[in-house]
Amino acid sequence: MTIDTEPDLSVFVLNRLDEHLAAMRDVRERLRPAGPVGLGTRRLIALESITIAEHYAAELTRVLSD
Repeated sequence: MTIDTEPDLSVFVLNRLDEHLAAMRDVRERLRPAGPVGLGTRRLIALESITIAEHYAAELTRVLSD
C-alpha cells in the first residue's frame, strides 16, 4: 500500500492507532482481576497483547517504508 500525501498518511495512522488502542483496551479489560479465570488464561491474554503490538508495528512499518 502506498500513501501519497501527508494528510492521507495521517488519517491512516490515526485509524490504525484507534484500532490498536481499542484492541489493547480489550486486552486490559480481560486481564483485570474480575473473577476466576482458567489456569494460564491471563498469560495467554498477555501473549495476545504482544501479537497485537507486533501486528500494529509491522503494518505501520510496511506502509511507512513504501
